[in-house]
Amino acid sequence: MPRWLVVVLVTVGALTVLAPVGVFVGYVYVSGTIHEDMRFPEDDVALATCVTDPVSGRPTARVELEEGVPAGAYTVGVDFLDTSEAGRGAVVDAGSVVLSTGPEGPRRAVLVGAKRFGGGELGCGVSGLVPVGAGAAGSPEGGGPDADGGP
Repeated sequence: MPRWLVVVLVTVGALTVLAPVGVFVGYVYVSGTIHEDMRFPEDDVALATCVTDPVSGRPTARVELEEGVPAGAYTVGVDFLDTSEAGRGAVVDAGSVVLSTGPEGPRRAVLVGAKRFGGGELGCGVSGLVPVGAGAAGSPEGGGPDADGGP
């Protein structure tokens, strides 16, 4: 077999093996750099307390915007969960509150659920953080379904 043919076969074989490895390494690198600065609602919102109100029996959560959140007003969604074994983390109530990083509104608030919590273990979770005016699911005008303060 001629020497040039051996060189060609070895080169083609090496490229056949190394090309998919190179593509995979490139994909991992690019996906890491793309998601590097990604922010999640859980990073920007703190749930300081999550308890059942002893008088009304409704779930309450103290919601705060963390430091470093970009300036503006935000609608924060909170889910009240039954974390007991029987409840299996089911959402039993939900609510939202508008908070702000500037002087035009509060940076923290207490959110009270609409329904009486029927027992089990209460848990809270952030369901969303949407800039006011950016639009929200269920609201074509933006700002969420309660943007005008009404029911």
